[in-house]
Amino acid sequence: MPFVHTSLLLGIGLVGIPLLFVLALGMAMALLWSLAALLALPWWLLRRPTGLDDLALALVGQWRTLVPGYWRAVRRVDRPVLWGAVLGVPLGTAVFVLGNGLRGG
Repeated sequence: MPFVHTSLLLGIGLVGIPLLFVLALGMAMALLWSLAALLALPWWLLRRPTGLDDLALALVGQWRTLVPGYWRAVRRVDRPVLWGAVLGVPLGTAVFVLGNGLRGG
C-alpha cells in the first residue's frame, strides 16, 4: 500500500496540481474578462473604444503560456534516474497490484 500511495502522490503532484492551476487561472481569466466586459457595456453600446481588447488579449495570452511552459520545464529534466523513479514506481506498482492484488503476498 505505501507504493500505491506514492504512485498516487506522484501523479497528483506532477500532473494533477499543475493542470488544476491552469484550469483555475483560466476560470479567473474568464471571470475578470466578464466583469470588465460588464463594466464596459455602456461604452460599447455608445461605440466608444474601451481598451478591453488589450486586456482580453493579455489575459488569454497569460493563460495560454502555462501548459507549454510546464511542458518545456518537464522536457528540460535530463536525468534518466529521475524519470525512472517517476515512471517506474507507478508502473511497477500497477504490475504488482494486477498480479497480486492490494493485499500482496
